Formats: sequence, C-alpha cells, structure tokens
Amino acid sequence: MATAVEENMDLSQYKNGRHELSYSKLNEFRKGDIAWDVTLKSTDGDEIHAHKCVLASQSEYFERMFVGGFREATQDVIQMNNISSVILNNIIDFMYTGVLVKIEKNNVLRILNAADMFQMEDVRDKCIKYYMCLLHDSNCLEIKEIADTRAMTTLSEICLNHALKHFLLIAEYPSFLDADVTHLLQLLKDDNLNSPNEEPVYRAVMKWVQYDEIRRKHLLPDLLENIRLVFTSKDFVDQEVMTNPLVFSNPECYKIVKKVILHFNFKYGDSLSKIITNAKPRTNANRM
Repeated sequence: MATAVEENMDLSQYKNGRHELSYSKLNEFRKGDIAWDVTLKSTDGDEIHAHKCVLASQSEYFERMFVGGFREATQDVIQMNNISSVILNNIIDFMYTGVLVKIEKNNVLRILNAADMFQMEDVRDKCIKYYMCLLHDSNCLEIKEIADTRAMTTLSEICLNHALKHFLLIAEYPSFLDADVTHLLQLLKDDNLNSPNEEPVYRAVMKWVQYDEIRRKHLLPDLLENIRLVFTSKDFVDQEVMTNPLVFSNPECYKIVKKVILHFNFKYGDSLSKIITNAKPRTNANRM
C-alpha cells in the first residue's frame, strides 16, 4: 500500500509530465499552423508563429507587451528588430521545449543579445557559464568588456582576477593591444597585479600606447602615474623611461618621472617633498 508521501511524489511527477505534454502539444500546433495567435517577423523577413500566452509566460519582455496594455497585444503580426530569424527561432523553440541550441563561440553573443532583449535570465546564465569556460589569457579582457557593458558582475570579477594573475602573459597576446584604457587603468591601480617587478608592467603599457600612438599618447600621464616606478631602479628610470620620446616630450609625464628621480637622489637635508610616500609595492612583487 502506497504511503501519503509516495502518493504525493507520484502526483508531482504526473503534474510535471502533464506540464511538459501541454507545451509539447502547443509546439505541435504552432509547427503545424494550428491555433496560433501571433506572428513574429524577424529582421531578415522570416515569419514565426507562436502563442501569446506561451511567450508571455516565458519572457518578461512579452509579458509586458501582451499583458501590460501595449498596442502589440491586439496585433496579429509583430516586427522583431535587431534579431535574426535563426536566433529568434532558437529562442522560441527554447520557450516551448526547454531545449536550447548549443552555445558556441560564433553564436554566444547573439544568443546573449536575445536573452537580454527578452529578459530571460536562464538563457543569460547559460551564456555566462559558456564565457566562463571560454576564458583564456588571450580573451579575458574582451570578455570583461562584454561583462561590464551588460552588468554581469560575477563574470567581470572573474575576468579581472584572471587578468591580475596573468597580466604579463596577457600582455604578450595581440588582443592586449586592443584593451580598453579603463580596464588597463583598473589593472595598474590594483595591488594584486601579479608581476615580480614593475619594469615589465611599464613595458607592457608603453607597447599598448605605441600601438596606436596618435590616439593614445594623451593617455600616457594617467597610465604612468599608476605605474609604480619608485619600485624600479634608478638606472631603469634614467636609461629606459626618461629616454623615451613619449615621456620626455610630454610635460606631465616628465614631471611624474622627475619626481621619481628626485626620490632616488634624496640626500639628508633635502626637502621632504622629494620623497614619495604614497606608493606601495604590489602584493606579489619581489621585495628589494
């Protein structure tokens, strides 16, 4: 004789099966051009039949459209801009079947765009997990840019930590040269930027600036201010930094480096203003 718990479990499974069956039947209807009540027209002109009640139940975007009193609630055909028929079909199929097309490098951004458009957190989460698996030294700053523009805070933090840990390796990839200056400054300001000393950090920054010198040379003072030159050697500053045309020809850069040189040359009796006291070494830097 079945217990009450077993009966409840059986009933739960029955309800779940019935729920899946009803969506499956609705999917058959729309595929067979039966009993659908709305046509979605994609950017490239394809038409996809669906049921307003299903769309509204699966997406906040459609819920507001059909339940919130918008004019689309009474329309039979709705133009869907900025989404291709392939991706729109993938998303609508997912709403009916719970099965999402395989996320790959060539479609993840388009699926993410659709997830944001239709406000489908479960699809968005799948894209985030894919990006986490895709994360590499060669693309972590690019993925961070995607995460930051879409308020994916956890993914952005993972990318930041990866970039801090592997900064010198990341700087060797061509993709580093296309990094956004805000990300570069964020890394330079962080105590946890992983480098045994500051010389390779300076060289990476100069390589980034020189890659697009005309557009980037005005950014050098802010970047140089956050390179901890005080923890390099006097010879390095004299022979490599001060001799760089981008540095000595820029009054702001020259002033920053001159302050470091005065710090190195400080003698008893000189003004204390020559001493740099507001800098500290990176967490993982070699101690001199």
